[in-house]
Amino acid sequence: MVTYEEIKNKLIESGKLIYYFKGEKLKKDDDSPSLLVVASSKEEGRKELLKTGYQGIVYRLSITFHTGKMLGEGGPLGVKCTKFNVEGNEIKKIKDKQTGTYWFGQKWLEIQRQFKEGWLNIIAIHLVQGKTFGFGIEMYI
Repeated sequence: MVTYEEIKNKLIESGKLIYYFKGEKLKKDDDSPSLLVVASSKEEGRKELLKTGYQGIVYRLSITFHTGKMLGEGGPLGVKCTKFNVEGNEIKKIKDKQTGTYWFGQKWLEIQRQFKEGWLNIIAIHLVQGKTFGFGIEMYI
């Protein structure tokens, strides 16, 4: 059986912790978001995002690690979703109900035996479709 610690270490070693997706549909009937940048840190991701020249709404999905035991933590692995608007050389945070965290439980990750990057695509699709977070800032997977 693969343990959560092994999954966490593999993610950290990959250096793929920050993902930026376009916040718009590619085609009228297509909700698939386009991946712009993958980085190991927020600072690196911001620099790379500006280098793309993309202007408009973007979603940053950040993989974060927690104990899963603190109040407000739905599991040991979270994907924090943050919405931004890129204008010129400025990246401005947009505060709305599309900012929050998707939580992944330890047992669920161990059953899956890995964290799949495809799940980030699914989260981005939900955001592009306009899905919002409820009363709190959490959704559980």
